[in-house]
Amino acid sequence: MSDTLQPPLPVVQREGGRLRGLDGLRGIAAVIVLLHHCALMNAGVSDVYLDPSLPVAPGSFAAIITRTPLQLFFSGQEAVLIFFVLSGLVVAIPPLARSDFDWTAYYPRRIVRLLLPVAASVLLAVIVISTSLHDPSAAPTTWAAASTFPAIDWHEAVRDVDVLIGTTPYNNALWSLRFELLFSILLPVYVVVAAVAGRWWWAVACGAAFAMALGVVVGDPFLLYLPIFLLGTLMAAHLSRLPALGVGRIPGRWRGVLGAVALILGGVLLEARWESAPFGTGSHAVASVVQVLEVLGAALIVLVAVAWAPFARFLELRFVQWLGRISFSLYLVHLPILIAVGWFLRAIPWYWTPVVAIPLAVLAAALFARFVEGPSHRLSQRVGRAVTRRWGARSPTSGETIGPS
Repeated sequence: MSDTLQPPLPVVQREGGRLRGLDGLRGIAAVIVLLHHCALMNAGVSDVYLDPSLPVAPGSFAAIITRTPLQLFFSGQEAVLIFFVLSGLVVAIPPLARSDFDWTAYYPRRIVRLLLPVAASVLLAVIVISTSLHDPSAAPTTWAAASTFPAIDWHEAVRDVDVLIGTTPYNNALWSLRFELLFSILLPVYVVVAAVAGRWWWAVACGAAFAMALGVVVGDPFLLYLPIFLLGTLMAAHLSRLPALGVGRIPGRWRGVLGAVALILGGVLLEARWESAPFGTGSHAVASVVQVLEVLGAALIVLVAVAWAPFARFLELRFVQWLGRISFSLYLVHLPILIAVGWFLRAIPWYWTPVVAIPLAVLAAALFARFVEGPSHRLSQRVGRAVTRRWGARSPTSGETIGPS
């Protein structure tokens, strides 16, 4: 492998070692998670979310966002799949691109970078819950009731900071951080597999798809979610080979058509669960195929963000980039704020909850990014440099980013 990672295509914009389009995609995915949870404050949507096979009244809000293409903008679970592919891609780039990657500094740097914001988000959730009188039986929806607590179990709150063993009841959005952290710990394995695969990357990708399907059948979330990161790692290993696929030689007009078709196809695959819901997905075989299709859709959307100029330019817009900068913070803080607002406004129409909660969550995320996530990132870099000085390892620029989950 070369010591310097080359951009795969001219449309990819790199800034300080970062793929800027992927930052924007991360921001869009975080907003979709926020909208998804806002929609779950509607009783009809909450019921359909908990059981997608339920019939929905034509013309209802639940029907509009679960049985039409608008579902794409409210697909929180599917957006998490995009986060996993993004993490597999972005976190794996530095060790794949540099033979002198400093693994000694990587681990303490990564742990500090992840767990300090997580700890702060748990504290915020506990404060929000403690300042509200919560009665699960009076929650506005069944989904909201599961995140409503009459009292705080401080032992459980402390355990939640360790996402590997905690059950994350007070900030349910942290469930995905367990897999982010496990991927971070196992990163050397992912990197070796992706590097050794070489031209047989497609066989490794098929193996990952089989593992995901098996995870659905046996009900093992680790077997289901951890292979998703491998798809991103395989992308990282082959970014510089994209032009060899012929993409760069396609005439501009047809390249645009191909990019648009690929993006639409990615969205269609990503929504496979909802598209198949009216026909029933009760069998394990159907459910496993649907899950694999959704992951392939997430991977395709990430690939289009890297390779198709119009989509990349959209993702590089200043506002979208700003959303990317606060995306991890938005993911961490929005849920307890939303639940609390829904509780206080439960006596009035449900749509006032997102009207009030969205600006509050975005403001809280901006402050969290400024005063918690940013300092945590800088501290993680200092910790990494200290470890490097102590043990004398070389420390290349990490290029590391965190995607919300």
